[in-house]
Amino acid sequence: MVITVFRESHSDARATGLAAVVGNSIESSIRSPVFWLLAILFFAMFFATGRLSSTAFRVVLFWFPAIGISMLGLALLGWFARVISTIRHPPFHG
Repeated sequence: MVITVFRESHSDARATGLAAVVGNSIESSIRSPVFWLLAILFFAMFFATGRLSSTAFRVVLFWFPAIGISMLGLALLGWFARVISTIRHPPFHG
């Protein structure tokens, strides 16, 4: 999937709508020094967190973000399912 995004962002065809925005944002963010600085910083933080002997720090620095991101993803998936079901079967107002 990531390979097709990069392949399509460099093609000669003109992208319209969301594809143009996503293609430009991915291309510009990977070349940015801030992106690489944050990537190295997050890698170092998660690597250090995994090697901690304190269970409390591991829970706070790994499990809370992991569970929070998972819940956010599931909520977003549920919201998309709700929107799609509403679009396909609009409520009866009459």
